[in-house]
Amino acid sequence: MRLELRGITKRFGEVLANDHIDLTVVPGEIHALLGENGAGKSTPIRRLCGRLKPTGGRAIVAGHDVAREPTRVKASAACSGPFSSRAGRC
Repeated sequence: MRLELRGITKRFGEVLANDHIDLTVVPGEIHALLGENGAGKSTPIRRLCGRLKPTGGRAIVAGHDVAREPTRVKASAACSGPFSSRAGRC
């Protein structure tokens, strides 16, 4: 499943968590987001899962825009990680 972040920007008040992130992950690739606590690693993942609205940019999962087609995204992907108390569907 192809995952894309295009120009993702997220602010929490005055704090800029992500600044115009572009990332594409194609089937067969594995990526890791590394950084210190509070560096903004989970923010783009939460965006891909539709759990967080961006300040700007687009997230696309399996060809479906997360903001415009959330039901199709949820049917295509499962999300889990440190931002979730339990693994489960998006």
